[in-house]
Amino acid sequence: VEEVKTYFLENDFPEQEAQKFFNYFKSVGWLVGGKTPMVDWQAAAQNWMINAPKFISNAKQPNRAKQLNTTTDKDYSEPL
Repeated sequence: VEEVKTYFLENDFPEQEAQKFFNYFKSVGWLVGGKTPMVDWQAAAQNWMINAPKFISNAKQPNRAKQLNTTTDKDYSEPL
């Protein structure tokens, strides 16, 4: 874990991302794509760092497609 944290910090990434990376790959048995044993964790970490902003920006944006565009000021006394 410490080696991974050091690697992330050297590449100007937060220690929390290093922990996420380590926990994820530990949970899947250090397999890439669920099948292939990881050969180069530094390369996998680089890909993680490249793709991390995509996941951060997606998590912050609400899914607008599922929300209706309606008004909240309704007059129920008017017939449809």
